[in-house]
Amino acid sequence: MTFLERNRRGQQPFDFVGAKDGRVVVGDCKTCKEKYISIKRLEFDQIASFEKYLKRGNSNCIVAVEHDNNIYKVDYVKLKELERIYFTDTKNCTLLLKGEH
Repeated sequence: MTFLERNRRGQQPFDFVGAKDGRVVVGDCKTCKEKYISIKRLEFDQIASFEKYLKRGNSNCIVAVEHDNNIYKVDYVKLKELERIYFTDTKNCTLLLKGEH
């Protein structure tokens, strides 16, 4: 079990926490104008929260990104490894919701 605590400034560690059928997902939300998401878009506190969550044996950390009216899911561990993921990279980026154009 992992307890989620606010940081010193009173901010929540994640933008969202979801659970279903015993599986928990935590994540952060971003908006991007570029054609990619970079690890540099995450703040120190956000990275620290993901790392603490993973260190305690958890998984399923994602970054949900709005780009061009679409919502994409990017795995935090993969983003940390690659440093930048393009939204056209279907191996490392999943389109969750296609927007109206």
